[in-house]
Amino acid sequence: MTILHAGEIGRLNTTAVLADSNTFLIYINGVLRQITAAEAKNYFSSNLNITNVTFADSPYQSVTSDEVINVDASGGNVTVLLYALAEGEQIRVKKIDASANTVTIDGNGANIDGASTKIISSQYDSDHLVGGTSEWGLH
Repeated sequence: MTILHAGEIGRLNTTAVLADSNTFLIYINGVLRQITAAEAKNYFSSNLNITNVTFADSPYQSVTSDEVINVDASGGNVTVLLYALAEGEQIRVKKIDASANTVTIDGNGANIDGASTKIISSQYDSDHLVGGTSEWGLH
């Protein structure tokens, strides 16, 4: 077990490994939670695999090593195709530009909370998707 402690702004400032590396306790903003190793990746911003995508890359086919996809749609609408659904896999897609163009997240054969696509239209909006048994879920 690993204990993670985040300061006032949510960045980790201490960790301690206890025994089981697959379970984490995280103390963030006054709340102690037990999380999985996959969930803990969301709190390690400096270790994330960040992919930058532009209109020229569209449609972008995500891969399992993508953890965060920053999309600059200033050149036109961009589509991000999710990789094959795998339970527990996580990915975050974020629109980083201020244009009126959209970012379409395509479940690539799997639904996203019941829909085949999800659209992001505002700058800095993002969707955190987690693979379930039959579809991607938004968190």
